[in-house]
Amino acid sequence: MNFAAKVLQEQHLAIRPLSWARLTNTPRQWFIQGSLLLVVLSALATITVTSNTRHHYRQLQTYQQEMRHAEIERSRLLLEESTLLSHGRVAQLAESKAAMELPSQKMIVIL
Repeated sequence: MNFAAKVLQEQHLAIRPLSWARLTNTPRQWFIQGSLLLVVLSALATITVTSNTRHHYRQLQTYQQEMRHAEIERSRLLLEESTLLSHGRVAQLAESKAAMELPSQKMIVIL
């Protein structure tokens, strides 16, 4: 028998199953049983909180990764936009695709 069992037997604190029908437990036994119940509830609460924390942390990591990808995509799109809107490119496309040209000095009217 291990040490804890010997101590419990010597002190007449043998742990009995909780019985709600039997109310003959001494106050000391009620205290021990209540303490054990609180320890078990505390352990279950710790497990639940740890599990929830890990789940939320994984979710946070996923959202942060999505945010980094979105920032990279935004930077790429801004660079592409600035390239497409550059004055030289717009003028070149206007001349080649739309057959547009700059007006001559005679055609410009100043109001």
